[in-house]
Amino acid sequence: MSARRWAPWWVALLGGVTACSLMVGEADLASVQCMQEGVVGPPACKDGQACLAGRCQQCSAVEACGDNLDNDCNGKPDDGCSAAGSGGSAGQAGAEQGGSAGMDASPDQSVGGSSGHAGEGGGAGQGGAAGQGGEAGASGGGTGGGAAGEGGGAGGSAGGQAGTGGQPPLSAMGESCQATSECAAGLFCAPDGVLKNTCTRACCTSADCNKDFVCIGTFGGGACAFRTIVSSEPLGLGPAGATCKLPSDCRSGRCVGERCNDTCCVQSDCASGTNCAVRDDDTSIWECQAFDSDHTESTGSPCTGGYQCKSNLCLITCLAPCSNDDDCMVYCSYHSILGARACSLTAEESPSLCGTNADCGGQLCTPSSNNRLHCP
Repeated sequence: MSARRWAPWWVALLGGVTACSLMVGEADLASVQCMQEGVVGPPACKDGQACLAGRCQQCSAVEACGDNLDNDCNGKPDDGCSAAGSGGSAGQAGAEQGGSAGMDASPDQSVGGSSGHAGEGGGAGQGGAAGQGGEAGASGGGTGGGAAGEGGGAGGSAGGQAGTGGQPPLSAMGESCQATSECAAGLFCAPDGVLKNTCTRACCTSADCNKDFVCIGTFGGGACAFRTIVSSEPLGLGPAGATCKLPSDCRSGRCVGERCNDTCCVQSDCASGTNCAVRDDDTSIWECQAFDSDHTESTGSPCTGGYQCKSNLCLITCLAPCSNDDDCMVYCSYHSILGARACSLTAEESPSLCGTNADCGGQLCTPSSNNRLHCP
């Protein structure tokens, strides 16, 4: 009695399985679900296929980056993928789709051309792997006929170019720029002068600059420039104001009167026997200098000319160099008459002047709208 009740159910179930087997033919094997994830070929799937993401999928000639699957069935998911990231994966995937469209195209040239255009999908990538995807698009398009081959080639080219894309690195010191946002941390894009459109940093002496860079007087203070601006010789170790015989003895690459001629912000930047003084030909530039005579008067002494002052700067009294207010009794200011940054009894500009980033509490010491160095 019991056997007769269950026999029809068992027969019906067997018939359903058989019908299902007949419905899933050779052409639909790629859509068959599988349980043995990562297994290539039998028993999980057919030869040339692998169990990926729970379905039997045809092994690909190109690894699809970013999906963590072994698309090319070599046992290594995402192998050969660079650090290009999701952009590269998107480019490769787009190019593979374009390649597939080219392969499926009929020999008709108009259809082939459309399929080749699909290969340009590879160009969507922003990473290095997009170039590989572009090649897939090109080879796929080539299968679609003459016009498709041309279109596929264009797709491959677009994908390859996209492989070099991504976020460009920030420019280092001495490299070109159009805006400070393009420069690495701590650098600004010089707005004017010999350093225009170059990433640089504010400095007091050449010791504040990277190797092979020196500090030159500009923007009312100093900025780092590549050494060949002042000398083709290798740079030495002599600090600002140190004795020298050759330019190569000095960190600044400049030896004047047997002293390392270098920029300065305050007197303590200079070696003994030299003064932080303005240049005769440009009172906006402070340099460590040794004078043969005169230049004996100290800061605050009455004067009628710069030749009397150790600083070579006179405005009723001898003025002292500075980089910010902390270096002065009252204010550090740019003098509209002299063009120099020096200690003053009045603040002709806001008290945010600087010689280096350190004067700004780690923020950027950069030229303001008047091309003079200020803190933000």
